[in-house]
Amino acid sequence: MLHQRWMLFLLTGFQFGCGSVGMGGVSGGGVDCDGRGGDVGCLRGWGEGCGGGAGATSWAPNGMVEVPAGEFVMGCGDGVLAAGLDRAVWEVCAPEHVVYLERFWIDKFEVTAGEFADCIGAGACSGQGECITYGGVANIAYEVRSEYPMNCVSWSGAAEYCAWVGRRLCREAEWEKAARGADGWLFPWGSEPLPDCCLTVMGAQGEATEGGDCECGLFDSQPIGSRLADSSVYGTRDMCGNVSEWVADWYDWAYWKTAVPANPSGPSSGVERVRRGGNFTFYNPYMPLCLRLHNDPAWVNSEVGFRCCL
Repeated sequence: MLHQRWMLFLLTGFQFGCGSVGMGGVSGGGVDCDGRGGDVGCLRGWGEGCGGGAGATSWAPNGMVEVPAGEFVMGCGDGVLAAGLDRAVWEVCAPEHVVYLERFWIDKFEVTAGEFADCIGAGACSGQGECITYGGVANIAYEVRSEYPMNCVSWSGAAEYCAWVGRRLCREAEWEKAARGADGWLFPWGSEPLPDCCLTVMGAQGEATEGGDCECGLFDSQPIGSRLADSSVYGTRDMCGNVSEWVADWYDWAYWKTAVPANPSGPSSGVERVRRGGNFTFYNPYMPLCLRLHNDPAWVNSEVGFRCCL
């Protein structure tokens, strides 16, 4: 169904967002904004009443938000240390620098287990093998977790899905701008306060709680959009926590010291792929969005998912 909706988008040129006539029909409070039904439809939808975020336009590709062209601050500066965060975070980040990107679109939410199951059912995505877990589970193995982020997915599996829906994995610079905004905030909501379990889905150094204290430190992912505060200026959700995300780039520690300042596409080759963002096992001081992570592209883990760009 998702693939069919995307083909309709290609044929019509664009989709109207919530509050107008779109793929899901005439929208309005609590109606089907994207063909998936009710409030879930509006979670994935775009436009007035569906949380488009600052800079929202009247339309965007289904389930995506627009990030306008312009410069942004990428990498870690002295602010990471000034905020009392770990020097190890600062040392593995790209150095703070200004990057220009053309306009692009990015999925508002992480791709869900239910959406990936549709891709497997269509024969366009392969199922995953044994998954490394640190308390979490493979969400696709449980039908009741269809609205949880797809995890236990390799880099190639993520790339297959994005190609199936006519999109691509986000470039590292795109992901960082969509998460931090133009001014290099440390978190989607700004550079303070520091993350806690009410702001994002994260781990905890203290005792885990269920039900109270925003279900802190449960070492498990949560349904997409569970923390309203984990929303960037562009309207992307869950970029600070829930699951980390594969991006398109090969990993090279030194790349950002000499990268071109406009529309960087990452190294031309490498051994490991980059993943970005915190997840349900992370806790302060390892939550800043400038942190860079990297793994073998065949690696699958309950902490790692993805979203797509266009």
